[in-house]
Amino acid sequence: MGYRLKEHEDLSEGTRRIALEQIDEALDHLKPTVRNKDEAVHDARVCIKKVRALLRLMRESLGYETYKAEDTSYRDAARALSKVRDSAAMLEIFDKLIEHFSNQLSTGAFAGVRAPLLHSQKMRQQDRKSRGRSSPGARERSKTSL
Repeated sequence: MGYRLKEHEDLSEGTRRIALEQIDEALDHLKPTVRNKDEAVHDARVCIKKVRALLRLMRESLGYETYKAEDTSYRDAARALSKVRDSAAMLEIFDKLIEHFSNQLSTGAFAGVRAPLLHSQKMRQQDRKSRGRSSPGARERSKTSL
């Protein structure tokens, strides 16, 4: 479903509300209680993409400096998350290929390849934890800039 302005809501209020909803949703996906971390990272990145799209739509009314600062902030947050997602996706694809060709491969044929992929995924997850789960003040900054 697309986004809609509420009755009696002006464009400025509506875009701010939508952006804040997406930021809140992204942060919810990144809570430590989430079961599937890889899926949660993917969903958080989708929310960030939506915020960046909204920023592009509002670029002229925000002004160049504000737009650029906000877009850069969200771009960098998505990049940090993409590293976690990329390593998980590579491992997932690798496992699917092994399963698909299992009748043609000897057991453990690619164990030497899987181990570094798994290690990379764990390191990226630990790196994400050590750097924190969200950009400090992203939600508060967006309240004032949008």
